[in-house]
Amino acid sequence: MESKPKVLFPLDPEDWHGHASETLWAEPVEGSEWTRFRLLNSPYFVTGVSFRDIVIAVPRADGRLFDFKGLARSGGHSTYMLLIDGEEVLAGSDWRLLKAMGCSYESMHMDLNVGRKLLLSVDIPDSVDIAAAHAIIAAGESKGFWLYQIGSTTFEDETRLLS
Repeated sequence: MESKPKVLFPLDPEDWHGHASETLWAEPVEGSEWTRFRLLNSPYFVTGVSFRDIVIAVPRADGRLFDFKGLARSGGHSTYMLLIDGEEVLAGSDWRLLKAMGCSYESMHMDLNVGRKLLLSVDIPDSVDIAAAHAIIAAGESKGFWLYQIGSTTFEDETRLLS
């Protein structure tokens, strides 16, 4: 991945995470003259984009970092961010259900004013029933396993189609 470009997303440093930006690995879309990129990982803090989305970005002076300008096309994946107290939750039945459905995650530890937490960036592929995954994640929060935030989801689109 080290040879891949990165897309820089500005963030509000006053938000809960305290970061001013986040970078995501990307690959240029063939024929786009290095203006459109497919995201190669899931964000921890950025909302509105997910793994495999195509984004529009412009180069910075170094040529390996690109400033995000907009979403060109959804890749069909959803991203949920889960904040948990410890890794033992990952051995529980709720996470096992998500994993069995095809969900995966990237993780990092964060020191927050409420203590050290594990942050998961959960990728939910388009092959997964998003309504079922959403229900498991919401139930996990109600059980006190984690807090969650929706980064980007197809859930609203799907529920609109069903009504």
